Amino acid sequence: MATISDNNKRQIEIIKELKALCDSSNLKFWILGGWGIDALLNKITREHNDIDIIVSYADRSLYRNLIRKFADEMIEDSEVRLWFCKYDIKCDTRFYQKLKNGELIMDLDKSDPLVYPTPPDSFPDEINGKFLGVKIRAASWSFHYAAKEGYYCYINVPLREKDKEDLDVIYKNLSEARREELKRYFPGIKRESI
Repeated sequence: MATISDNNKRQIEIIKELKALCDSSNLKFWILGGWGIDALLNKITREHNDIDIIVSYADRSLYRNLIRKFADEMIEDSEVRLWFCKYDIKCDTRFYQKLKNGELIMDLDKSDPLVYPTPPDSFPDEINGKFLGVKIRAASWSFHYAAKEGYYCYINVPLREKDKEDLDVIYKNLSEARREELKRYFPGIKRESI
């Protein structure tokens, strides 16, 4: 992408400000989705509509308190999701849980009888992505594959064109053998089994 749109510039500013705020409170978060893929590639590849964020469920209260001060508007605040607006940009936060056995899961909707496991390397501690000098934690290629490829298994809807394009990039960054291993994360598990 030769020039950066004002929209993408605003989103980068939000990510920078959120990173500074969270760093000052020793709170880790990861970018995922389109921005997460761009961070892993170390370049901006397309126009983005929103910012997708993930935070540990253990840090949910601290994160919510920070966002209340940071956001221009809170849109939705539930146990499993927090939507907020900053500079007219929507930001979607999901939370992951680490179970006693070390497995990672995401609860996408309390009315869904299932929760969804994620690969153990989904949320690396180290900074693993950047764009325009912004160094950030990004959800791993494994997480992106399991989320994008497994998405239609969760809710049985066709992938959008941008999701297909993202999958093409993800495929180039994960071996066929690794993609095959990751398919075990597609099906959800019964909530009561955790």
